[in-house]
Amino acid sequence: MSGLLFFRDMSKVDIAKSATLVVIYYALIIAFEQFLISIGKYSLILVLLFIPTTTYSVIHQLFLSLFELSIWIGLILSVFAPYLYVLFGKRQYNIEGN
Repeated sequence: MSGLLFFRDMSKVDIAKSATLVVIYYALIIAFEQFLISIGKYSLILVLLFIPTTTYSVIHQLFLSLFELSIWIGLILSVFAPYLYVLFGKRQYNIEGN
């Protein structure tokens, strides 16, 4: 629903660029979280850092509850979920409008 409302005026290329930034951010936060867990600490700051990605973490929870997938497979799918918004973008036209 949010794709139809917010991304219909953007080109697919612009949405893909934005999604790439979100995917990189999400992957870095997960890597940071895993690092903290490996050294035996978990900072409350992670709760704040994960706020922009909560929309996509629902996908991870859905995969865990519906399918018997590995936790990591569900996590990878949720990390790349922002690319689904590309489907709602406009095709980019050349100068002549074709």
